[in-house]
Amino acid sequence: MADTRGVAVRMAALQGIYWCAVASVASYATAMFNAEGVSAGRIGLVVLIYTGGGFLGQFLIGALADRMRTDRGVFIAGMLLAIPLGFGVVFLREFWLRVACLGLMGVLIIPCAPVLDTWFFKGLPDAPARYGGVRATGSLAYAVYCAVYSLALEHFGYAVMPWVNLGMTAALIAVAVTVPDVDPASFSDPAERKERPGFREAAKTILRSRDLMLVYLALLFTGIGIGSLLQMLPVLLEAVGGDVSVQGLTILLACLLEAVFVLLNGKLLRVPDVALLAGGAGSGALLLLGVGAARSVFWVVTACTFRGVSYALTLLGMRRVLLRLAPPELVNTASNVGDGLYVCLGAMLGSLMSGWLLETGGAPLMGAVCAAFEAAAFLMLIPVMRKKPG
Repeated sequence: MADTRGVAVRMAALQGIYWCAVASVASYATAMFNAEGVSAGRIGLVVLIYTGGGFLGQFLIGALADRMRTDRGVFIAGMLLAIPLGFGVVFLREFWLRVACLGLMGVLIIPCAPVLDTWFFKGLPDAPARYGGVRATGSLAYAVYCAVYSLALEHFGYAVMPWVNLGMTAALIAVAVTVPDVDPASFSDPAERKERPGFREAAKTILRSRDLMLVYLALLFTGIGIGSLLQMLPVLLEAVGGDVSVQGLTILLACLLEAVFVLLNGKLLRVPDVALLAGGAGSGALLLLGVGAARSVFWVVTACTFRGVSYALTLLGMRRVLLRLAPPELVNTASNVGDGLYVCLGAMLGSLMSGWLLETGGAPLMGAVCAAFEAAAFLMLIPVMRKKPG
């Protein structure tokens, strides 16, 4: 691939447009249901179904991309199939049919994020050095887009969401078709390719890898500890006399801080990938203790803003370590499983646990228990950090 800079620019555009497409329907579906008077309990179930769909999709979409040996094809298909589901979420009359459409959207679009990242890493020889700038484009685009999109929805109403998603997806596909696809075999040594195991043998290799299993378990625990923090923000603010008026600002600040640290990826290349994961868990433990100790709106917002640091370090470490530890035939599967554990299952379990902890002992108890999960994730990574890569 000669024009590496041009490909990197188009990949950065894909990141930005993809996250805007995700926000167009999925990020605001719960706000739409809330405006329609749906109960908080049902909305919580909606979030669970959407996230659960994403968790299931991580296994299906990742394995499909590995089986078919095409990241671009699976990515485009997933985003295309989500278009009619977006219309169903908004315009169907039956509530549970709308929720089912949202759950299916989760199956299709959430797993596209790791597929997009893996596609980038496989397509560029200098991908690790360029990844920070490319991925930060997605974070910045999402932050700015949500700030503007919220105002647009307030003015035009939620009925425009699937139409905006249609336009965003059309732009996404227009860029995607210009980026070459790469066979996963292309970044393994030609001399070793003849002896590479088949798909089932490669899957067994993953299951037998103690380091990979420890990384997966640490990702799950990190997700349980911090994955639901922003979802619990309204409750945390209310506990210190605040309201949800600063929720959008907090999410914006967290995304901007995340983008800053992702942009530092080039300087972090010297840091071992597992150490970055440990840094994500360690910083998560500290900020969660801060959340538990906060007694004012300012300190709650400050602590929650630093979630961007934990997420960025975890993301950068996860992408590198899974690409290194997984067999070439299963890089998408390995990456999607990692996302499924951290972003989906961890956040689901964390939401259930955090809600109960807040009702039982308030923010101090929630912060302490969630920080303990982050600390446990850090400890799980120590044996992997002691082992030299290679």
